[in-house]
Amino acid sequence: MEVIARRENGGWSRQALSGNSRIAETYKQRKVDLRKGKSRKSPDPALDVVQRQLKDREAQITDLKVKLVQYEERFITMIRNAAVHGLTQHELEEPLPDIDRKGSKS
Repeated sequence: MEVIARRENGGWSRQALSGNSRIAETYKQRKVDLRKGKSRKSPDPALDVVQRQLKDREAQITDLKVKLVQYEERFITMIRNAAVHGLTQHELEEPLPDIDRKGSKS
C-alpha cells in the first residue's frame, strides 16, 4: 500500500474503500466466511489437493471406525449365541473345509 500511496500521491481511507460497492460487498462476504470458519483458498493448487485428500482420508477413517464397532458388536452377539447353543471355542475356531472345485462326485 505504501508503494501505491507514493505512486498515486496519496492513499485510500476506509471510507473511500467502502464507497466502492464491489470492495464493500467483497469485504462483507469475507467477514461472513471467516465467522463460518471458511478459509481463503491457497494460492498453491497442490495444497488444495492435499487438503481435500486429507479430508477424504479422515472421512474414510471415521467410516471404518464405525464399521469396526458394528463388526465387534456382531462378533459379541455371535459368541454369545454360540455359547448359549453349546458350541465350544475349539469348535468355533475350526478352519473351514476345503472347497471341492473339481465337481467330483463321491
